Amino acid sequence: MANHENLSTPFIYLRSTGEKIFVTKEQRDAFYKEADRIRHKEQHHHRCMCSKKHLWECDGDCIACKYHAAGDTLSLDIPTEDGEANMYDCIPDSSPSMENVIADRLLLDQLFNRLRELDPDADTIIQLSCLHQQ
Repeated sequence: MANHENLSTPFIYLRSTGEKIFVTKEQRDAFYKEADRIRHKEQHHHRCMCSKKHLWECDGDCIACKYHAAGDTLSLDIPTEDGEANMYDCIPDSSPSMENVIADRLLLDQLFNRLRELDPDADTIIQLSCLHQQ
């Protein structure tokens, strides 16, 4: 009879110590709701290999879990097929080249000089334009 009462009492399992902590139903539900959310996300990305019979052990701490797997997350340190580089080296650099920055600056200076030739109030227009961009 004592075992049956023990099973009906809500608890939270601490995987690190292997003990059951008896709590209220609301506390257990709140704890396992978050653990379930984390586990479902990990399962979606194939990082959780926990079977149904061990779901009660899940506490949402996936890094320390024995059922944790690499899943679909890849490291940028993985070598390429030829072994000469890694994946990080294959990502294109999206920042503008120094040549393009210098060329844009020279073009902007030429445009400002031409504007000064056409309009005597060009410096005021340029200042207002710079203030508007900030």
